[in-house]
Amino acid sequence: MFVGLYHGDCTGAKALEEGEEKDTEFVFSGPYVNWVKVVKKELDPIQGLMAGKFKLEGNMAKVMRATKAAQELVNSATMVDTEFY
Repeated sequence: MFVGLYHGDCTGAKALEEGEEKDTEFVFSGPYVNWVKVVKKELDPIQGLMAGKFKLEGNMAKVMRATKAAQELVNSATMVDTEFY
């Protein structure tokens, strides 16, 4: 999933195909099963990152300044009706 963010606004979102890439400043990635747990509120993404369940590519210092925004993004994702396969 690609989510474009700029100064607190979402500029777009797109499901990426396997192997598809976007030019981004940050990449937060992990297995599908872990994303399901995040959306179901069974796994906090920051704790998952620290436990090695997710991988972060990009400027860690910059990311750490935006943890509240990242949490709000996850909270928004949990409100979307979702079916998992």
